[in-house]
Amino acid sequence: MLIENRNFPEKSSYRTIETAPEEPIQPKEWALVAVGITALALLIAPIWAAAGLICLGPALLIKKYAPHFSEQNQRRFNKFFAYISEIFLLIEVGLKSALTALHIIPLEKVKEGGRPILLVHGFLNNPAAWTHYLDVFPKKDLGSVYTINLGHPFLPLSEYAQKVKEKAEEIRKQTGRSDLILIGHSMGGVVCALYAAKLAKEGTVTDLFTIGSPLSGCPMAKIASLGPNTREMRPGAPLLSEIRQGLEAKKQAIRFYHIGSDSDTLVPADSALSGCGKKLRVPDLSHSELLSSKIVSDWISTQIQNN
Repeated sequence: MLIENRNFPEKSSYRTIETAPEEPIQPKEWALVAVGITALALLIAPIWAAAGLICLGPALLIKKYAPHFSEQNQRRFNKFFAYISEIFLLIEVGLKSALTALHIIPLEKVKEGGRPILLVHGFLNNPAAWTHYLDVFPKKDLGSVYTINLGHPFLPLSEYAQKVKEKAEEIRKQTGRSDLILIGHSMGGVVCALYAAKLAKEGTVTDLFTIGSPLSGCPMAKIASLGPNTREMRPGAPLLSEIRQGLEAKKQAIRFYHIGSDSDTLVPADSALSGCGKKLRVPDLSHSELLSSKIVSDWISTQIQNN
């Protein structure tokens, strides 16, 4: 675990991000995207699920005895277990999505006078991903918890940031408060960072948490570019560099927190922790497990309570 402490004066000056967003996905590209997703659903996903079931027993056994092996082998075993657990967590997300669509699981926990917290989901996900936090945060009396559905999965990051801006303004009008806390997972953390760095009015966002967010890029985005947003999250992408510079410029006005895992198979820990601010590095959580981890939610809760 790596924690970096910083002091946060009240105000700062900052520059806006100049990188132009990519053009929305074109009709010809939509056909390729549709073919890719169909192939994934019909061919790859069943094979992946079957492999996961076969490997589940050995993975649980390795997880149990991993502490007895060398540190290098522990890292290998943690990554192996993360691959397996990711399969079943994705199935869980699908079930949660169905339950939220039927309004069985609530997507907001709002109380009068509570400090507003906005949860922003990641790529190919939805607000159902936040059920753990919708349960934990109200119990800890941290404030009013809101979620947002980013909708269309293949838009430029700037369009998602605009949606967050609209939701943040809606929350500000409802609550009369200008002390919004942003928490984003995966792409959602990048979207929150873009909003905080470029679109948020001075003094309206106090804290930003990113969880497994590719602040320096996601290697998988080089292979599976399904739209402008994935291309903008490739390693070395100009927009990501601009976002990190924007966060650095605003570190006097906003508290930044970044969380990454050495076993994250989608977003390397070094990428997730490349922003400025306090950082939590965990050794053994998969990309999806970061959303349901008590260690992670407790750490976030502690930072919010301290402020």
